[in-house]
Amino acid sequence: MQSLRRVLNSQAGFLLLYALITHFVGLFVGLLAQLEWNILADPDESHRSIEYIVEHTDAEYAGTINLVMGLCGLAFLVLMRRRQIADGGPAGIFHRSRYRMTWSVFLGCFLLLFSAQIIAGFYGMGLDWTTEVMGLDSIRTTSDIIEAAGDTLPMLAYTCFVAPVVEEILFRGAILNSLKPYGKVFAIVTTSAMFGFFHGDLTQGLFAFVVGLVLGYLSCEYSIFWSILLHISNNLIVSNLLGPWISGLDGNVADLVALMLLIACFVGLIVVPSLSERRIRAFVMANRTYSNAYGSWAAPWFVVLLITEGISMLHLLLS
Repeated sequence: MQSLRRVLNSQAGFLLLYALITHFVGLFVGLLAQLEWNILADPDESHRSIEYIVEHTDAEYAGTINLVMGLCGLAFLVLMRRRQIADGGPAGIFHRSRYRMTWSVFLGCFLLLFSAQIIAGFYGMGLDWTTEVMGLDSIRTTSDIIEAAGDTLPMLAYTCFVAPVVEEILFRGAILNSLKPYGKVFAIVTTSAMFGFFHGDLTQGLFAFVVGLVLGYLSCEYSIFWSILLHISNNLIVSNLLGPWISGLDGNVADLVALMLLIACFVGLIVVPSLSERRIRAFVMANRTYSNAYGSWAAPWFVVLLITEGISMLHLLLS
């Protein structure tokens, strides 16, 4: 327990340091990059100030700033975890798996993520309805910030490619592989909890926890390359292409497509776990950890991480 708590404490502290680097250094560099772009390419002189860019960060400039923050995070990971990245052994981030990926496994995982996305959408609608009934302002989420700048090329590049790669290297690479010696199930559940809290709001947090379970399994059993590919596929197809495509269809056709997607959601939520029950049970039994391992969650930096991100969730909820 002492060894596990010490390792988890160091990984939680590393994640907090990563968050500080990306949110302060990355944000500062992103603001400067956007300012330089405005000076060179924007004819409106009123846009050439840090104050103006900060005021419009949630809309037109969120893409560029988030993209730069993500690249800063990637540079930080390469610098701090270069040995783990270069290690080709079981503890290395890009280790090779002894299992070969099959289309049935990848498609099943994709359907699970798709189903979780649909459910998260209904959950978000329920939260909005609840706040409206209670006479409160609508909840502002990270998804709203992304959607506000979702049609810009920098935001598409960030959400579809940079964020999936960086998040997989961070969570399913550096942190998960550090915790894996204490049990793959424990490592997957713990990194999924960290991944969920890291997203900073209730809607995305619950969805990210489920996503983390699926991606963690792929990374452990196959390789991080497959978790990166699935993460990119989900963000590109489900989060960015599917919605605009459906909204552009004729009313009756759009309703038919929506019905088909709900059926696919049912397949992903019910059929895939049913067909995979034996595989899941065997994985859990073969990779479980000792019963009190989750007591290590009392590690100081892990608690600080949960409290910090929990406050961030409440801030978005109340702002």
